Amino acid sequence: MVAARDWQSRNPARFVTYLALAMFASTLKIRLPRMRGTLTPTFVLVLAAMADLSFAETAVMAAMGGVVQILWCSRKRPTLA
Repeated sequence: MVAARDWQSRNPARFVTYLALAMFASTLKIRLPRMRGTLTPTFVLVLAAMADLSFAETAVMAAMGGVVQILWCSRKRPTLA
């Protein structure tokens, strides 16, 4: 909510580029031995966005990346608890 309220974008093209890269990176799932879940390289993009984009843009990018990671080709569909 706070991120949406304080929305500002100095360079929308840069935000869209970061968002597209984050969505693509969220589809790449890395499975590690003895670990139930998966990892994605989106973390690196979120760190770069923190240095380059506003808080609102970074929050939206991280949230969208999380949604894509959960829903994209998942073995078990998440349920609403």
